[in-house]
Amino acid sequence: MVARVFCHDYPNNPYIDALYSIGNVHSRYKVIALGYYPQNIKYTQKSSRSIVQYQIPDGYIIETEAANKAIRCETKYIPVNKVLYTIIWKEGRAEYSISSERSASGAINAFLKRISRENSRLSGIHVFGLDIEILHQARTEELTIAKTTNIDKRKRPLSEVSVS
Repeated sequence: MVARVFCHDYPNNPYIDALYSIGNVHSRYKVIALGYYPQNIKYTQKSSRSIVQYQIPDGYIIETEAANKAIRCETKYIPVNKVLYTIIWKEGRAEYSISSERSASGAINAFLKRISRENSRLSGIHVFGLDIEILHQARTEELTIAKTTNIDKRKRPLSEVSVS
């Protein structure tokens, strides 16, 4: 089994480097928005290559490179109870985007087809960085902190208190 090793100092540094354990394949990610896990969380699809499913965050934005192009990958939950996977890239001064409601792999492969690399196929999980464990840990820690923080709603700043 081919594994990826991640080198990072997240959250102090937004850059995460990934190196495949076999070969010399390197990826670099820049975390723009960590995103969060919503209450009705979605998971990546199982594939013939991997039985692992990853939780999909909402509002997640990461920058990386695919097919020698700088790309921005985004996930957004949409009202029809699905996730919209979007890839955004620039060519000259023009900005383009392509989206898929099926999967991250659907988005990346549509992107590759659009830029004339029809025979290429990439893992959407890897390109979107959905397998980066430190980001998963950061999201679940934020969730734990949010759940354990008790706010006394009776106490408010003096500027918000009405005179009665």
